[in-house]
Amino acid sequence: MEEKVKIDLRILLAEAIAYNPKTYLKIDEIFNNNKQYYLEILKKYEKEILPFCIYSLKQDDYIRKFFSIFYSAVEENNTNDQENVYEIIKTGWYYVYQYVKTNKNIDIDNFLKKFVKKNKVFTNNQLNTSLYILLILSIWEGIHINNFDEHQLIQHIFIHGASNDSVKFSKEKFYSNLENKNLIKDIRNKYFKYIGLKKFNIDDFINNSKLHKYNNLYAFIHDIENIDSYIIFNIDMNEEDIDDLIIYYILSQNQSEIDLDNLKINYEDLNNFINANLSLKIYIKAFKQAKEYYRQNNQDLFLHDILKINNELNIEKNKNEKLLEEINKLKEEIREKDNIIRKLQLLNSEYEKNKKELIALRSYIFENKQENENKNENIEDEKSLTEIIKNKNIVNKKILIVGGNKWVNKFKEYLPNAIIITDDNINFDVKILNNVEYVFIYTRYLSHALYYKIISNIKNKNNIQLYLLPYQNIEQNILYLLDKIC
Repeated sequence: MEEKVKIDLRILLAEAIAYNPKTYLKIDEIFNNNKQYYLEILKKYEKEILPFCIYSLKQDDYIRKFFSIFYSAVEENNTNDQENVYEIIKTGWYYVYQYVKTNKNIDIDNFLKKFVKKNKVFTNNQLNTSLYILLILSIWEGIHINNFDEHQLIQHIFIHGASNDSVKFSKEKFYSNLENKNLIKDIRNKYFKYIGLKKFNIDDFINNSKLHKYNNLYAFIHDIENIDSYIIFNIDMNEEDIDDLIIYYILSQNQSEIDLDNLKINYEDLNNFINANLSLKIYIKAFKQAKEYYRQNNQDLFLHDILKINNELNIEKNKNEKLLEEINKLKEEIREKDNIIRKLQLLNSEYEKNKKELIALRSYIFENKQENENKNENIEDEKSLTEIIKNKNIVNKKILIVGGNKWVNKFKEYLPNAIIITDDNINFDVKILNNVEYVFIYTRYLSHALYYKIISNIKNKNNIQLYLLPYQNIEQNILYLLDKIC
């Protein structure tokens, strides 16, 4: 039983797209509408798409674009692109599309008759790609094809490389066998000997007398086409390329395989084959290099990288803008907190300034309470108070007494070194406060103006201690004063 051959529909699609320029405008329209996304898809599936790019640079470009849409539809399950793939097919093969959509069963003979009737003149590519699309759409839509010569299609697909097993001969597989590799090497050495070369050198090889007759012809054609004939010297040709030509020659004798057991080489015939096909081999190699260079330096791919970088920069820019917003918010919070701190510092400073007065007031209140409780207790005589003052040794104490006009003489008597400001001396020189350690204020019958002048001028003087004289009796106030300074 003949083994079934698996067909890769993607290769049929690639060939169909390559040979139907009517699809290109629609492909561009879809691709350019979301270019960055499709470039991402191309990057992601580059290895899967690359094997289908075996045509011209332009054809390969549209195959890549088409497959970016196709892989988005199939691999990424993008429903919009599933519709887009159908739109592209409808644009390029409208008749085939309509035929599949309007028939539950596909009859190939009927299709071909209608196709020929509709298209009076058509190329092989138009017919072949129409059959490809008919097959693909029928499979996608789950429609059976009647009277279809599957073997004939498979043979055609073999020639174009659409089957997984389509390439009848594989160089890689052939060379992987060491015996085969040594055999070709031996044929190459005998061939070099035949044309008079000891070892391979592209200059010597091309200028060999047996090849020389072709050189003038090649140079003549290059001049007419305005292409430098020395382009062939810029292609890195080596012995392996000659081995390939030898294999092509052997295969040309037998289209399907190399029969090593019955291999006979006619070196004159081989030389003629190589002479005729060397330039073709060089230009195929140059074309592949050009395609690879184009692929590596494709502007779309550069644009993809630029767009990707710009996108990343925009993301980072947005992050930075958010961070700047946060920073500005934090700065504003810091400013607000700094204002609060300054206000608190001012309040604290005011508190510290008023602290002396508050302490003095507390002491005044406390002593007043004590006076009320002990109001019948008095100093026995003035002599005993004088003795107490003498024993305290307060001569060097810098004391200021404010108020108590009725006691001025008594204060001077008991405390001769003290400075006294009377109730009515509102215009006293505040400089006297610079040489004071203790301030005692008698608040009874004292004007508010004099009180606040004293308080405001000693707030910032940390070296001054403030007290309010709490008693109505001068002797008790002097004892209070002595208690505070000693």
